[in-house]
Order: sequence, then structure tokens, then C-alpha cells
Amino acid sequence: MEVRKATTADLPEVHRLYRLLNEDMAALQPEDIRPADQEDAFLRQSIREEVSDILLAVEGAAIRGFALVQLRHTPPYTCIVPYTYAYLLDLVVDTPARGQGGGRLLLAAVKAWAKERGAAYVELQVYSRNTRAQRLYQREGFGEQMRTLRCGLWLLNSVDR
Repeated sequence: MEVRKATTADLPEVHRLYRLLNEDMAALQPEDIRPADQEDAFLRQSIREEVSDILLAVEGAAIRGFALVQLRHTPPYTCIVPYTYAYLLDLVVDTPARGQGGGRLLLAAVKAWAKERGAAYVELQVYSRNTRAQRLYQREGFGEQMRTLRCGLWLLNSVDR
């Protein structure tokens, strides 16, 4: 398996993998994610712009997975140390190719992509129920930086009564 940048010719396969990703995430977090296609315009923009890429894990002519990465900057608050960083929006490996090193290969490519662009670090978010992805990310050097906490207001209304 090797990694290359996606072109618009790869979009049908990227769309298929996005449907798989969204179905998997909807099964894990149905209150947050629903099975859906990714917006074609967003994918085309990600390929076209210099601050983002879709990196493909390919084996021969077959696309086995992808990582969508963007270059970002920390917010302009005086208390925050300013950095340029890479944000990994999505990573998915096709079901039959899982466990064969595609995720590690894509993460290595994301790190190299970020380093080439002067990023200080790579950041991502992972759902709390996605333990398989968490294990991969931790094995590949990612550690917790911050937690997102949520208070569902629909629960407050029923408890307050």
C-alpha cells in the first residue's frame, strides 16, 4: 500500500468511503451522526486548495482509505500561543482492508504533509465511543489535549420538572 493525493477522478471512491465512515459513526453515535454523503463541492475544494488535501491509501488501482487534512491557525487570542497546525478532519479505511496498516500509513502521510507545511502539530477529534480509532491514534503518538463536555438541554427540561 502507498499514499498519494486525490484528484477529482477519485471522487466516486472517496464518496463511497465517506458513506462507509458516516454509517460507522452513525452506528456508534446515532445522536450526533446520521448516514449521509459528503458534499461534493467540499471535497472538490479540499482537493483544489493549497491548505488541504485528501490523501489516499492505494493498493494497485484500488483505493483502500483516505485522510482529509487541513492546515489551520490557532485563534488570535492573546493568551493562546500562536501555532500553525494540521487538522485531520476524517480518516477511514475500507472494511476489508482494516487491520492491514492503512490507518498507520495514512497517519504517517498526514504527519509528513503537516511537517512539509510548517505545522507544529496534528490535531484531531475522535468520538468517545470510537475506541478502535482511539487505540490507533494513541499507538501513533496522539494524546489527549482537551475534553469536550456536553450538557443536553432536553435532559435538563425533563429533570427540572
